Amino acid sequence: MTPRSDSINEVLDRQKGVRKMGRMSEKKKLEWAFFLNDRNRITYCEKCRKCTEECKQSFRAAVVACPNYHSKRAMDKEGQ
Repeated sequence: MTPRSDSINEVLDRQKGVRKMGRMSEKKKLEWAFFLNDRNRITYCEKCRKCTEECKQSFRAAVVACPNYHSKRAMDKEGQ
């Protein structure tokens, strides 16, 4: 047998415990088709990217309707 010739990045990733992202199955691709971008990665809209709630919306959605989103520019009723 010949020894494995890993690149330095693969060796470092293995030492750090970094796992490579696996490919998405065909069934999962069909389920997530609305969320996949041109690189086949799941992508959310700008306002949902950093949100911790589970109501994430696709980057393709034109209108964001989220009960948990509050704009910083919107004035609350107490501040009027």
